[in-house]
Amino acid sequence: MGGYLRERLGLDYRSVGLTMAHGSIGQPLPVPRPDFVDSLLHAAAGNRAGYVLNLGTSQPQPLRRLLEAPTRTRLIGPFYDPRDDAAHHMSGGSLASWFDAVVHTQEVTPSRPLP
Repeated sequence: MGGYLRERLGLDYRSVGLTMAHGSIGQPLPVPRPDFVDSLLHAAAGNRAGYVLNLGTSQPQPLRRLLEAPTRTRLIGPFYDPRDDAAHHMSGGSLASWFDAVVHTQEVTPSRPLP
C-alpha cells in the first residue's frame, strides 16, 4: 500500500514506521528477538522513553549502511500472537527503503478511550 501511495502522491507522501520494545497491547508484548531491528532500536534508546529517527537526513556512513541493509522488523497487526512473536515480521527490505521516519517507543500500554 505504501508503494502505491508514494507513486500516487509523490513527494507529499511520508511513511512512518512504529517500533516498540515491550509492554502490553491488550496482551503481553515480549522484548523483540535479537535478530529483529527492533532489538537494536531498543538498545539504542537506553534510558529514554523513545525517539524519532528521521531516515531522510544525512547520517554517518556506518549508520547509513545499517539503515540501508536488509533487515527484519516486528509486524504487529490484528492477528499478532505473542507466543509466536518470530512469525510476525516484515523482511526483505531496509528501514530506509520502507520508511521516511521511525518512531520507537520503549514501553507500550493498551489504548483506552479519551475522557
